[in-house]
Amino acid sequence: MAMVKETPAGLERHDFTPRSMGKKLTKPMRWHFWQSVMPQPGVEKKKPFVDDEVLCDLFDRLSETTEPTKRQFRFVLGLILMR
Repeated sequence: MAMVKETPAGLERHDFTPRSMGKKLTKPMRWHFWQSVMPQPGVEKKKPFVDDEVLCDLFDRLSETTEPTKRQFRFVLGLILMR
């Protein structure tokens, strides 16, 4: 698992195993955390549900919207495209 926490020096990333997290993940310190699984060598990567071209097209089509829900969705699309 990885965690980003805010310190007086700024944001810091810390990597842990789930077992070692323990008290290190206290709410006042926590900003966000995530878990990932390393792919097995030689195993083919799963194909995405939609490709980046479709996501980019949708992102562009939402550029002029003023509706809060659509603007929030466009933000999430931007995060997906940054991966």
